[in-house]
Order: sequence, then structure tokens, then C-alpha cells
Amino acid sequence: MSAVWVSGALLLMAGCTALSVRLCRDARAGVVQTEAYAALVRLIRGQIACYSRPFGEISRRIPPPLRQACGLPVEGGTLEAMLGAAKLQLPADAERIVRAFAAELGKSYKAEQLAVCDAAAAELDAIAAALRRHLPEKLRLIRCACICGGLAVIFLCM
Repeated sequence: MSAVWVSGALLLMAGCTALSVRLCRDARAGVVQTEAYAALVRLIRGQIACYSRPFGEISRRIPPPLRQACGLPVEGGTLEAMLGAAKLQLPADAERIVRAFAAELGKSYKAEQLAVCDAAAAELDAIAAALRRHLPEKLRLIRCACICGGLAVIFLCM
């Protein structure tokens, strides 16, 4: 084996390791962002229930760490507009729930809005719990697939 072949194999394994790290980070970010949106929905529900505030006023009161965890821009008129500019890392089912919640927010009476908030928070909590429960095995699978894929390519090129 030549030095060029060995260095190519090492570069391939370095790339596979970097891919593994990136995919694991994205998997963790999806769980964290799902939990953050559940917290945001509960915050919105509390502001509507206690103070009957419109979303424009609620958006100014979102704590910066929560806003950052959700990937939301600084401020917006509606949650739909803010989601359009947001950096979402949510799983597909959680994103569907958040977008449906945003479309419904502010378009009905207070009691109906509270019911929508409760339903969205419960669904997001259930998704976050399932993601959190399956995260360790998903991370192991990602690592194993990336490293074994890189080794398979190296062995095929021998």
C-alpha cells in the first residue's frame, strides 16, 4: 500500500467522522428545538389566558434564550411570519404542528385559542418525549452507519 492510498483512506474516515458529528448535532438540535417550541406554546397560552394579549405584544415579551432556541428572528407581527424567517430544525411532524398552531393563532375566541394552545403543547411534548427516548439509539445508529460506511468504501477500494 502506498502512502497516497493510506492518506486517502484516512481522509475518507475523517470525512465520515465529521459527517457523523454533524448528523448527531442535528439530531440533538431537533430534540432541543421541539422542547423549545413546546415551551413557547405554553408561554403564549399563559399570556393569552392571563392577560388576553395579542401575539404582537407577546412576541416582544419572549425571553431571548427561548427565542434563540426556537430559531426565531428578533420580532414579528405574527407567528407565521416569524416562522417564515426562522431556522427550523424540527422533525416533520413537529414542524407540521407548529405551523398549524401559527396559522390558527389569533383567529378565534379566547377559549378556542387556549384549546389550540393546549393541544399543540401536548402534541409537542409527546413528540419531544419520544425523540428524547429514542435519541441515544439514533445517535449510535448514525455513528455506526457513518463509520461502517467509510470502512466499507475503504475495503472495496483495496
